[in-house]
Amino acid sequence: MSLLWMFACSDRGFTLVREEPLAPEPDIQVEPLEVAFDPVAVGCVSERPITITNVGRGPLDVESVWVKGFDETVNDYGVESLEGTVLPGETETVFLRFEPSFVWDTAVDLVVTSDDPDEAEVRLPVSGGSFDPTWNLDVFDQAPDAIDVLWVIDNSGSMYQERDRVKREIQEFFQWFEALDLDYHMGVITTDVLNPIYAGQLVGTPTFVTRDTPDAQASLGLAITSDGLEMGDEAGLQAMELALSEPLRSGVNEGFYREDARLVVIFLTDEDDQSAPAASEYVRFLEDLKGGREDIFVAAIVGDRDEGCEGECTDGKQEAKGGDKYLDVAEAFSGFDESICTCDLAPAMERMGIESTYYVRTFTLSRTPGEPSMLTVWVNGVEAGGWRYEPAPNAIVFDEAPARGAEIVARYPVEDPCGE
Repeated sequence: MSLLWMFACSDRGFTLVREEPLAPEPDIQVEPLEVAFDPVAVGCVSERPITITNVGRGPLDVESVWVKGFDETVNDYGVESLEGTVLPGETETVFLRFEPSFVWDTAVDLVVTSDDPDEAEVRLPVSGGSFDPTWNLDVFDQAPDAIDVLWVIDNSGSMYQERDRVKREIQEFFQWFEALDLDYHMGVITTDVLNPIYAGQLVGTPTFVTRDTPDAQASLGLAITSDGLEMGDEAGLQAMELALSEPLRSGVNEGFYREDARLVVIFLTDEDDQSAPAASEYVRFLEDLKGGREDIFVAAIVGDRDEGCEGECTDGKQEAKGGDKYLDVAEAFSGFDESICTCDLAPAMERMGIESTYYVRTFTLSRTPGEPSMLTVWVNGVEAGGWRYEPAPNAIVFDEAPARGAEIVARYPVEDPCGE
């Protein structure tokens, strides 16, 4: 208990006078300091919690909690009553409700009155907007994200023809990155994890190419076809994990991998993976690395599943064992695969480029269309063709990606405006 002592002055000197103890006082704290509702469909409801805390030492009597607005705006909001006492150190929660009656933007105040001696009235600014629940409008800006492409190349002697074939057709893959002016990093590692000059380390000069690298295609092609001493079995999955893990990630491979970039991994080999862990372990590694499967694409140019493949091309005989583990990883990410015995890899390289850049052709809608056939799309103000609606993942997908900086608008009737 706090006491107040005062000194009284007289002709005999000072006298110590004891006054009554100070009464403990309440102190109100209301959070958050302001509320901004996301747009809500007319007729639907959104709620936000409001906490009232007594941070003082005396009981807090809350007299009222109400919404003050202008004209009819107040009618779109509601709040629970909290007339009562909040003890020191305790918190009470009420819910502020926004239920728009027609399309408009609103601004009101949430008002809390109490017996707090310093703040008898607390005001929180509240804003909200609404939209027509019959039709939804989504607006997108084409600003492609960064993308990292890791090529995992079998550097054994039996692979020189296949490596040369990829190098010859690399333009078919590159064209999609160049047309969209993507912010890419592309690097090459080998499937050899025993030779210390490889073992997950990026090869070539520079160690990886970007859109600012002079003649990036030629540099990448040289890295893909570079020869070297192979010291062990092909272990491309293990090499991939080494390349994307510490200490290499921030060591000799520094700068290649970006946490905020999409990741593409491409395997090229005529053997199955000889890494000890199962394919599922590498699927889990990639998921943990990127926080899920959404930002990962895996391609495998390997031997056919189980029995492998054979063929005869103008540059010689083709033969490969089944690349089952690589195929398992690619399938886990709904990726791409091609037989390494295919003589003409140009179509495969082109499709791989298209699939690698699929995300820049895909725009996920904010709501589920009630009738997809009534969905209309505009690009830079002009009604567009050359696109389709895919229920999973509820997106419009263009045959050819809109140019960088384009504005894409989608209008459609919604299935469930309140999202219940």
